Amino acid sequence: MERLDKAFASVEWINKYPLHSIKNLPIIRSDHGPILLDLEHQSPLRRRPFIFEYMWITHTDCKGMVRKAWDFHTQGSRAEQLKNRLSNVRRVALDWNRNVFGRAETEIWRKQNQLQQIQNSINTLEDIRRERVAREELEELLNREEL
Repeated sequence: MERLDKAFASVEWINKYPLHSIKNLPIIRSDHGPILLDLEHQSPLRRRPFIFEYMWITHTDCKGMVRKAWDFHTQGSRAEQLKNRLSNVRRVALDWNRNVFGRAETEIWRKQNQLQQIQNSINTLEDIRRERVAREELEELLNREEL
């Protein structure tokens, strides 16, 4: 199956944006595949900031996990105690997330790559069926992450 979603650029444009990157993303909810254009693509230098995920509060063990992590015994000034408690909540929450919800981002990335590979080489009815199944699985992962 030939990919119809394409991007074009002139030499002048490429020279103007030397750090650009372009990537075809997998087709999920439409007949067209999105194209991701990053004009200043750079390798990540820092780790991702901690984000308390909304989906965590839907789990019955979340409150207890946070309380237990917060009650971590620490010493030092009040500021040091606060910093240590917040660091402990972050560490415990990330471990808890991996154990309870799995590695959602990794699974989504893996499933997107799988779907991309299938969509790049659809030749048979079986390939079409595999593409539909992979698309449904990816949609389920994305819906779960939206929580």
